Amino acid sequence: MKTTTRRSLLRAGALGLALGPVLLAPEAFAAFTTRHTLYARDRFAALRHRSFLLEGPERTWRARLVSVRDLPNGKRLDPSSFCLTFRAVGQGPAQGTYLLKRRGFAPTSLFLVPSDADRRNYAAVVFHKP
Repeated sequence: MKTTTRRSLLRAGALGLALGPVLLAPEAFAAFTTRHTLYARDRFAALRHRSFLLEGPERTWRARLVSVRDLPNGKRLDPSSFCLTFRAVGQGPAQGTYLLKRRGFAPTSLFLVPSDADRRNYAAVVFHKP
C-alpha cells in the first residue's frame, strides 16, 4: 500500500499551480505564447539579403532571405500576410518546420517548402489575422 506524504502533496500542488493556466484557459495561454510580432512583415523585410540558420531536429543549414513578397490576391504590403523566399547555400532540407535563427533575432518557427528540384530555394507563407 502506498502512503501519501507531505512532500508528495507539495509536489502535486506545485504541479497544479504550474499547469493551472494552461488547463483552465488554453486559448489565453496559446495567445500569450504565440507572439504575432514574431511573424510581422517589417521584422523580416529589415533582414532581407541576410543569412540565417535553419535548425532541424538532426542538422542545421545556412540560408539567405532573398525576398519578402505580397501574397497573390492579398492586400499590397499587408504587415501580417506575406511570402518569404530563402536560398540555401547547398542542397537544403526537406519540406518541414524549422527554427529560423540569427544573432539578435528571436528564434522563429517556419514551415518551409522547397520550390525547386535541387532544394536550394524555399518558400514560407505567413498569414495571420492581426
